[in-house]
Amino acid sequence: MAIRSQITDKQREQMFKAYLEKQSMHYVYKKTGISKSTIKRYKNIDQWDKRINMILEKQWEQEAASIAKIRLENLSLVRELKDQLIQKAKANEIDFNKIDVAIDKLIRLELLLLGEADSKQDVNLGNIVVEFGDIDNDPDSTVDYRKDERRRRKERTEKQHNNQNAATTQE
Repeated sequence: MAIRSQITDKQREQMFKAYLEKQSMHYVYKKTGISKSTIKRYKNIDQWDKRINMILEKQWEQEAASIAKIRLENLSLVRELKDQLIQKAKANEIDFNKIDVAIDKLIRLELLLLGEADSKQDVNLGNIVVEFGDIDNDPDSTVDYRKDERRRRKERTEKQHNNQNAATTQE
């Protein structure tokens, strides 16, 4: 009967780290030089799969919290900008007819950040471009479409069709 050598805590952690990189017994064997039967035994004893799931869950929670924080900051910024424009319009510092499109776009962006927007519309705010889903098929939509927006959408669609036809012709 073979004599078992004692595996140190450092070796156990090295095996787990190798398993964490690539969930393969063969990979752990190649990386550490420890026998596959020993790796398998410590994989079960130390519950590596459970540890990996806990690590991943923690990372997902941190990412979700980070995304939520960023979304909240962006939402606050959009609301502040929208409120400033409305206040200036109320104080007659800005002609409301000149900013109504901008306010409409800010409202759409706000809805998108809240996860409620499901319309297809590009929103351009300076260097920021946000694309919503398709609103043309929404009968409940109360959005007042402007002729310029419709024209741009139609031109964009025609351009896409022309590009597709050109690509098909070249093939």
